[in-house]
Amino acid sequence: MRAFLEGAREKPQDDQGRRREDYQQVLVARLESKVRELTHALERNAELIAQNTQLLEQAQRRVRLLKAGSKVGRSIVSILDLDTLLKTTVDVICDEFGFYYAGVFLIDETGEWAVLKAGRGEAGAKMVAAGHKLKVDGHSMIGAATGQRKARIALDVGEEPVHFKNPYLPNTRSEMALPLIAGDEVIGAITVQSTEEAAFSDDDVTALQAMADQLAIAIRNARLHLQNQKLLAQTERRARLLAAAAKVGQSVTSILDLDELLSKTVDIICDAYGFYYAGVFLVDESGEWAVLKAGRGEAGAAMVAEGHKLKVGGLSMIGTAIRQKRARIALDVGEEPVHFKNPHLPHTRSEMALPLIVGSEAIGALTVQSTEEAAFNDDDVTALQAMADQLAVAINNAKLLKELESAHAELVQAKTFEAIATATGEAIHWVGNKAAPVPGSVARVTEDFARFIALASAVVEMLPPEAREHPFAQLLAESGEELARRGYPPQEIQAELGRFPLRRLRKMLTVESVFEDLEIIESSARSILNIKEDLIGPARKRKRTLVALDEMLTETVNSMGIPKEVVRMLFEDGLPPVWADRSQLSRVFINLIKNAMEAMYDSAEKRLFIWAR
Repeated sequence: MRAFLEGAREKPQDDQGRRREDYQQVLVARLESKVRELTHALERNAELIAQNTQLLEQAQRRVRLLKAGSKVGRSIVSILDLDTLLKTTVDVICDEFGFYYAGVFLIDETGEWAVLKAGRGEAGAKMVAAGHKLKVDGHSMIGAATGQRKARIALDVGEEPVHFKNPYLPNTRSEMALPLIAGDEVIGAITVQSTEEAAFSDDDVTALQAMADQLAIAIRNARLHLQNQKLLAQTERRARLLAAAAKVGQSVTSILDLDELLSKTVDIICDAYGFYYAGVFLVDESGEWAVLKAGRGEAGAAMVAEGHKLKVGGLSMIGTAIRQKRARIALDVGEEPVHFKNPHLPHTRSEMALPLIVGSEAIGALTVQSTEEAAFNDDDVTALQAMADQLAVAINNAKLLKELESAHAELVQAKTFEAIATATGEAIHWVGNKAAPVPGSVARVTEDFARFIALASAVVEMLPPEAREHPFAQLLAESGEELARRGYPPQEIQAELGRFPLRRLRKMLTVESVFEDLEIIESSARSILNIKEDLIGPARKRKRTLVALDEMLTETVNSMGIPKEVVRMLFEDGLPPVWADRSQLSRVFINLIKNAMEAMYDSAEKRLFIWAR
């Protein structure tokens, strides 16, 4: 049979042979037909097997895609921090789907640009840092997906008309862009890229779009969470600001002394609000300058001592706030055109100036400064302006009280002078009566003194020559000569007294009468001094200020020209200032030091020790 099929046939010699040949040909034809049918069946089975294999692979790929999408969904839906969510998303997509690159774009506030917020690997980090963005509905896969609200696939990016040739991703051969849609709003898009051509199919679109929809919901949730956190933080900050404003208000409204009020205000504000610096400026009498009256810390004290002031309406936050009567905020002082760059406050990064308004008049301004940029917002302005308004009222009250006290003092002084004027006639008459005995007493004391010196000179002249050399004798002789020069010649007085006996002389010249006359003079002088103090003392104007004792004592000693090696001063640390009239206290110190120096007049080694505690 094999030989027959292969063509090895014998030629028939007779009719029977020919019939046999015809039969064989029929058998061969039937056999060939069966072989063709079998071959065709085998080919059909092979096609079915290939189709089934392809379907199985597609089903397996779809299962893998769905599992990966489900895993991505589980990974991202629980993340509420937006940055963490986006970074996690691109990493999980590439890891689970095996893609070359993935990135998430979000549409900006203008709605015109899709901005890259997270990208896989070093390329993604560089593009995010560079602010990479693509035009919505522009010439890119992302632009087309966001503009048309549907997925776009580029099976060969070299042939895709809307593909953006990205220099950071040179190995991309195929790309898919999936829109992120939350509700009816397109909020962005995802790009997934592969190094293989035709790496994506419709099944990939279905699976990845489901994942993209989950991501869109997660992004919206993260945004809502962020908004809620911001609202909560704003609410808590507003509550703290209002509580601090109430505390400041309670503290400052109870202080009526202006200097104390301003000094404590800046400390209370910085402590309550946590600011770097606070200062209070008040407009001077000319209305042209805002003068710093109190500032926080060493910087504030140094500026107050320097007389720091800013032009009202000038190029400063304070000057502008006072002129415009409204708050000014500099979120970045380096970019603020009217910010005064203060060398005492080098760390200031943001500042707010709040006008102090009473009625319709701006009496000054409050500056608060922070070391952080953008440290203030509208809520801060509202809370702090309410506090500033309270402070303005407190300052005005303190000013009014000070003016009232000054007016009262002037009134008392005027009334005192009026009383003095009314009593002048009586006082002059009284003083005249008290002073009347003085000239007679002085004349008698002078006369008695001259007589005693004249008698002493006569006695000295009677002494032997050696006795006249005694210092006492010489002193008495010199006194006689001085008496003669003053118009009381001792010889004439001696001649006059020589006419009277001793009994008469004892009555004419006694020590007791001299002391009686001196007591009359002293009594009259004391009475006159007392009436002067009674009349003028209450009218004497006193100006009480805070005086630093260590500084005043140092100035007093230096002004008196006392050598440095003579005086030694010791002051206790933290010596508090005292309320006193500076000029009167200075006179007291001068008198005390002068008395001490006079007491050491005869000392060979003078030492003056001043100690204050």
